[in-house]
Parts: sequence; C-alpha cells; structure tokens
Amino acid sequence: QTQPASQGGSHASTTSGALPVPMTGSTGQVCQAVLTEMLGNIGTRVPRGDRQQAAKPVTRLIGEMVAIDGQPFSIVEDVAFRRLLQDAYPWYTPPARTTLSRTVLPSLFRAARDHVKAQLSRVGTGGTVHFTSDIWTCPRSQQAYLSLTAHWWQPGDLPGGGGALRARQGEGRQAGCCQALLHAEVLDKVHTANNIAAIIRQQLEEWVGRDVTMGFMVTDGGADITTGVRALSLERLPCVAHLLHLVVKDAMGLTSKEVGLDPETCEFRRLIQKCRYLSGHFSRSVRDTHLLREKQTLTGVPEHRLISDVSTCWNSTCAMLERLVE
Repeated sequence: QTQPASQGGSHASTTSGALPVPMTGSTGQVCQAVLTEMLGNIGTRVPRGDRQQAAKPVTRLIGEMVAIDGQPFSIVEDVAFRRLLQDAYPWYTPPARTTLSRTVLPSLFRAARDHVKAQLSRVGTGGTVHFTSDIWTCPRSQQAYLSLTAHWWQPGDLPGGGGALRARQGEGRQAGCCQALLHAEVLDKVHTANNIAAIIRQQLEEWVGRDVTMGFMVTDGGADITTGVRALSLERLPCVAHLLHLVVKDAMGLTSKEVGLDPETCEFRRLIQKCRYLSGHFSRSVRDTHLLREKQTLTGVPEHRLISDVSTCWNSTCAMLERLVE
C-alpha cells in the first residue's frame, strides 16, 4: 500500500521494504518499469563465479514442476518458458531435456525415496505399517499397473503446546496418520498369484526395515491378488469400496444373467443397457454430438456431454443416469 504523494516529489511514500512506484505515465508503463527494475537486478546480484551454484535450486524447481505437474521434459525447450526464465533469471541457462530425465529427476526420486524410508524407520520398534495394493488397467494403452501404498501412524515427539505450529517450523513431528505410494510398475507378466507375490515381496524388502512390523494388506476380491497376498503371510482385508460396488451392481442385476431375476430388476437391467447404448453412440458420433448441442441450446438445458459408465465403478452408472435425466 502507498500513502499520498508529497507535493514536492514524483514518487509515493511506501511502506518499509516496498519499491517506490512512479506516479506518472500509464499503469502498464509503470508496472513494466518496476518489473524490469526488479528482474534486472537479479542478474546483477549474482556474481559470474557463483551462478553455477545459484542455478541448482532453479533447476531443482523445474524438475519438481515436471514431476509434480506431469509436464513433458520438452518444456525446457518451449519458447514461452525460456522467455520467462530469461526475464526472471537472465544469467540462468535451462537444462536440456536429457539432463532432466537422466540427472535431475533421478536425483529428486532418490531424495524422495530416502525421505520416505526415513519416515518408515521412525515408526520404531513395535510399530506397524499397513498396506494397500491394486491392479489397474489403463483403458487407452491396455497396460496393467500394480501399486503398493504404505499406511502408518507417525508418533509425535512434540511435548507441550503449539505442536502443529512447531512441526511446520521443522522443530519436530506431529502425531498423525501417514501414507506414501511406495511403488507402481507396469505388470507385463501374466497376472498369476506367484508373479504378484514376487513383485510385492521385492518391494516390501526394499522399503520396510526388519524392526517394523508389517500389518494387514487391503485389496479387492480378485482371486490372483488375494492368493498372492496370502502367500506373503500377510493378513488380507477386503476393500470396503469394492464390496459396496459389488452390492450395488448385484442390486441392479448387473452381476448375473437375467434368468432368475425378478421382473423389476430385469426391466432396470435392460434400461441400463439402453442408456449405455445412448451414451456410447454420442461419444462416437461427432455429427450427432453437434446436433445434440444445438438441441440443448434451443431448449435451454445445460450443454453437458453425456457420460458413459465404467463397469468397475457403480457411481459412474449413477452419473450416467443423472446426466440422461438432465
């Protein structure tokens, strides 16, 4: 915030630490002048001999942006991105995409892995780490992925008040539930119980120390992963979300043939099949999707696309029906 300008000067008085803002010229010219002054000083404040050391945190932040936001490695070659870096850090040279993929990202991975291992080691003697695992198939690439996630209770070491604030300030740890995705890989082998058990066993040996007790593992009801977990001598618990999915599908008559179902369930089952055909048709036809949008505009209804349900998610069937009713 600024105070009114004095009669004898051309700048407004500013609060402590703020840059003086000229009171003459257009707003765009003022902002550009101040921005140029601020960014231009960055390059002059870094001596040439220290720029290599000063560039390391910038390169690390670029690597974190690629890893966290899922950006492609080629972003360092984009014209607008390089222009941004040139304006912010005139002395900085962005890394090549091969440097990102071969050096920066592996370094970030090792740091994250060591951090998670350190957290797991702090569970302490007698502590228990539980796990969840699942096999998911990408609908586009048709590749299957096997994941392993750890869940544990982190004991606090912050006696006295203000534990949460002190934990954020790095003075200690606050008690609470923690979880971390330990591993995810393409499952290009046959999904047998032995193959699944071998992968999970290898990851458990790599991540969990001998002083930590391994508790139960939550999975869906697939026969292969269920048998694989039992081969690891771990207690398996069924996933409640998957059980709920099976209950709802059974209530809709979608888990068995129509033979033996009551008339109302059979009628609802046929209704679901017709709704799937409708939604699937408009997702495949560009021409009819355009006509549907025109009709939506004429009738004043929201111009929303139809939703196709997924057989493994009962709530997607609910969303499909709600959209058709709309």
